[in-house]
Amino acid sequence: MGMLHQVFDITDIRVEKITNAARADYSGRPGDSIVMYVFEGEGKVSRQETKVDMEKGDVIQFLNHHTGGLYITPQPHIYILFVTFTAAWVFQKDGKWGVEQKKITGEADEVEKTMHPLAGYYLNRLHQMWVEDPSDYSLIVPYFHHVMEEIEQAQTSGEKSAECGIKAARHYIDYHFYDNIPVQKLLSCSTLSSSAFYKGFKYYTGKTPRQYIIHKRMKEAGRLLQCTSMPIFRVAQEVGYEDSYYFSRLFKQFSGLSPKEFQKNIDTQDKMS
Repeated sequence: MGMLHQVFDITDIRVEKITNAARADYSGRPGDSIVMYVFEGEGKVSRQETKVDMEKGDVIQFLNHHTGGLYITPQPHIYILFVTFTAAWVFQKDGKWGVEQKKITGEADEVEKTMHPLAGYYLNRLHQMWVEDPSDYSLIVPYFHHVMEEIEQAQTSGEKSAECGIKAARHYIDYHFYDNIPVQKLLSCSTLSSSAFYKGFKYYTGKTPRQYIIHKRMKEAGRLLQCTSMPIFRVAQEVGYEDSYYFSRLFKQFSGLSPKEFQKNIDTQDKMS
């Protein structure tokens, strides 16, 4: 038998606002699992004898259910992203694929809260992708696979909550560095206190949040100056600066060259190559 691989089949993605105690309607196939992400509000979710508190940012897994559904009690309202999926362990042998296990690891009917800040960030991105094009499974399924791998890795490795929180903040910056990012947004992503966040960010990245953002912006600016014919003021705008003179000063501090000198250097190299 070859190496085992986990594959997923997403059957439904939806966002619901729940204002009254309600039983979530999931009459899918036996073995379906659910991941829920709380966008806003708080409440409780129960399944038979198991009850779990939910609040904004929580990720709840409901693995391998067979009958019935979930009972959700909002307090007083709650917005939830539901992702329903099946999973299997497969292997390749003699050029053919086979199924080793038709459900993911976990006890049937288990309801579990995932303490992983990145999971919520990834699920939020997954929902945006689904809204933009629900038929594009070539992007959605691999991305969901990545979500589940991150959750499983954090659970099995015992990743420290501070490290996990800083990782979540870094991921947010990596996708939004060209925006004016409020510190409160990074604190929200990390789920850490202000002092723990600043201390942890410096420890794990070697930079302050501001330095990290500038580093990302200057790297992207260098790429744009090298690979496009954009004028300098436009490059500045693309990476988040309306003041091109301020941008030029930062770029020279970062690279040792002004943007104009950087461009000339590239032109000279191109002519000599």
